[in-house]
Amino acid sequence: MPRHATRTIDARNGYLVTSMMRDVIRRGTGSAALSLKRQDLAGKTGTTNEHRDAWFVGFNAKVVAAAWTGFDDFSSLGRGEFGAKMSLPVWIDFMRTALHEVPEQPFDMPSGVVTVRVDRASGALASASDPDAILEVLRSEDVSRLATQVHPTDPNADRQNDAYDVF
Repeated sequence: MPRHATRTIDARNGYLVTSMMRDVIRRGTGSAALSLKRQDLAGKTGTTNEHRDAWFVGFNAKVVAAAWTGFDDFSSLGRGEFGAKMSLPVWIDFMRTALHEVPEQPFDMPSGVVTVRVDRASGALASASDPDAILEVLRSEDVSRLATQVHPTDPNADRQNDAYDVF
């Protein structure tokens, strides 16, 4: 019988991070991974200062893999060399083989996580009829906070934004 490691983070937080990493592939710097024609992938590109290192780390429910590109002497890969350009293609080639005949397995949403419609520009909750709304996942207890968020068109919005200016 397999031994499972003790959970170190709340399942909801793990799902939220996975959701963000799925977006890296669905509409971000990892979109070349869509060539694998799978919906169960998540990942993150990365590039260090002066283009010394580039990487892509990605996963699904069964396989985790990382591809790194760089030089042992810390020299630059060259201007314009990024994780999405240098390492992601290597990861895609590996995963194409590693996931061959492996059925897709969706990431199961744990209880306490909900999907809401959010206005793309403001980040506020959006109505069902808003054509520009996007779907986002949140912890269920965070929905009420989002519902009371000051909208950027509110006259008090500048005062509210000042509170976050330190970040």
